[in-house]
Amino acid sequence: MGWETRGNGRYFYTKERIGSRVVSRYVGNGETAELISKFSSLRRDEDWERREVIAAEFEAMEAEDRMTDEIFEMAADLMKSALMAEGFHQHKRGEWRRARNAKSKSKDGSGND
Repeated sequence: MGWETRGNGRYFYTKERIGSRVVSRYVGNGETAELISKFSSLRRDEDWERREVIAAEFEAMEAEDRMTDEIFEMAADLMKSALMAEGFHQHKRGEWRRARNAKSKSKDGSGND
């Protein structure tokens, strides 16, 4: 959007992309065009600020997602270590199974169930 000088006058035009072409649309000149120009500038600034706020919120959500993923990975590693210590192994399809000859630890520590 902007002012263009044609001949001896200044005229305000808006630009719009239609497909691959940019089309200029005449808005006006004089005080009315000045007001429309200022309004358009304020609106553009508000849109820019809104996009910045949304981008900051999106970045914060991504940071939370990364932190959640890290916590999930640590919990999965802890679970895997605990299961392996108890004599389990991971089967073909991902389920955990006790090894055939593994002895479980009982409450009294004897190794007998």
